[in-house]
Amino acid sequence: MVDREKVIDGSTIKPGDVCIGLPSNGLHTNGYTLARKVAFEIAGLKPGDTVEQLGTTIDKALMRVHRCYLPLVWLLLQKYDVHGMAHITGGGIPGNLKRVLPKDVDAEIKKGSWPVLPIFEYLREAGNIDPQDIYRSFNMGIGWILVVGEPDAERIINDLKQAGEIAYRVGEIKPGNKTVKLLN
Repeated sequence: MVDREKVIDGSTIKPGDVCIGLPSNGLHTNGYTLARKVAFEIAGLKPGDTVEQLGTTIDKALMRVHRCYLPLVWLLLQKYDVHGMAHITGGGIPGNLKRVLPKDVDAEIKKGSWPVLPIFEYLREAGNIDPQDIYRSFNMGIGWILVVGEPDAERIINDLKQAGEIAYRVGEIKPGNKTVKLLN
């Protein structure tokens, strides 16, 4: 339950806002149909097989426990005016961030502004998945995106760093028509 005036529905997102990404620790809860197909059918792996590129077995890499963002986000909500939030699940960044955008803005997300986790690189290479398609299937190492005003962006990133967390400035909001653009 939340007071109506405190609901964060993305309606206050505006051009000039900044997208801050919080890292994931793996697939989280989505993309397993494709991941299983690549790992077990295409690559021919069995659970327990070590994948050198991952530094662990395929089953351990795929079954990492989903990270909980609530403690971090809760602290930020007490201190900052957060305009929008997106949990990056099935549909990747484009499918989830789009849900919180007002109809008159776009989000421009800069690929390469955060490290892509090795599991996603492995799946892309082993499955010969188109680079654009993989960003629409997986979180690619970003599990949560906050949309905040420019003046708060660096303060939030610094607060998270002081709390021992990592955050990335992954994009910004531009005038548009509710599109998420993945830029190189």
